[in-house]
Order: sequence, then structure tokens, then C-alpha cells
Amino acid sequence: MIYIANVLLPFLYYLILKLISLKKDDKKKIFLFLCSIQIILIVGTRSYSTGIDTPVYYYRFLQMKNVSHFFEIFIFGFEPFYTLLNYIIGVLGLEFMWVNIIVASLTMYFLSKTILESGCNELWSIYLYISTCIFYQMMNQHRQTLAMAIILHFSIGILLI
Repeated sequence: MIYIANVLLPFLYYLILKLISLKKDDKKKIFLFLCSIQIILIVGTRSYSTGIDTPVYYYRFLQMKNVSHFFEIFIFGFEPFYTLLNYIIGVLGLEFMWVNIIVASLTMYFLSKTILESGCNELWSIYLYISTCIFYQMMNQHRQTLAMAIILHFSIGILLI
């Protein structure tokens, strides 16, 4: 059921926004915001047992949360900023879900910003993101998907100059 909703809701958002009298740029921003919230909630609140990589991330998070010395967090083999994010969230007493929400939020920020700046059709861009299963990569390989979104954003920026 979540798959059907995830695929159909962007079309519904798009149709509703077509009926509202706003500037085209504002409609694009609202559309991307709604789609981003939808995707962030699905990815951020997923079960810790989803897929193969998520349990590994979860157990590493628990280990990083309980290190006795700050520099021990870097022995886990993850990227420094991802490791630091896990550590900070753990120190704040928050759950692993917040790592997922923050990483998904950053991914959707860079993806949405790229869609806006490139002038691509926002509906088809999001639809392709969901239907080609890149969205589902966020469930397991969220570090890699964030990296892809950042690289896409900066490479599109360079290519459009």
C-alpha cells in the first residue's frame, strides 16, 4: 500500500497545485516540499530491520553512541561527517531514526535544489526518482544516495554555467 501511495501522491499534489493560483515557481517549491516530506517520512521512520545495510548502520550507531573516547568513533569505517552525525545524535540522546531523517532530509534538499535550478519538470523528476528505485536505495544505502544527490547538485551547477 505504501508503494502505491508513494507513486500516486506526487501526481495528486501536482494536480491540486495546478488548480491553485500561485506563481509557477511557488508551485514547484510547494510540490517539491510535499514530495520531500513524504519521502523523508517513509525513509526516516522505516524499521531498523529494513534491508541488509540498515541493521548494520543501526548497530554501528549504538556502538558509536557508547564510545568512551571521542576519537574512537572513527574506527567504524564510515565517512567522517556521517560518523560525526551519528555521534552527535547519540550524545543528544536521540534515536537512530533521527540519523535516517536527517540524511533523508539532506538528500531531498540537494535533489530538490537541483530540480529547481536545472529547470527540469518537477513531477517527472520525482516520478523517475521513485519509479527507477533510486528512492528505495535511500532505505539501505542512505550515505551513498546522499553523496549522489550532492554530486548531482554540484555537477548540474557546473554544467549549467
